[in-house]
Amino acid sequence: MCSIQDEAAIPKSGQPSTVDVFSKEKLLTNIHDVKKSLVLYCNAGKAIITKKGALNWYSTVYFYPEGIVQT
Repeated sequence: MCSIQDEAAIPKSGQPSTVDVFSKEKLLTNIHDVKKSLVLYCNAGKAIITKKGALNWYSTVYFYPEGIVQT
């Protein structure tokens, strides 16, 4: 569940949104602060994501270096 607000909420459509979150800085370019943070709720708790970056072959994604990394 993710929400760009201060509390967890289910969107009015009734379906959770999908977002892309990367934790490997070397995969991204143009990492920058965002105006509205993303609040991500999961089984590990709440993460507040305040940065985005460009993934060259894809699009802009959220950047959260404390996220789970699988190598």
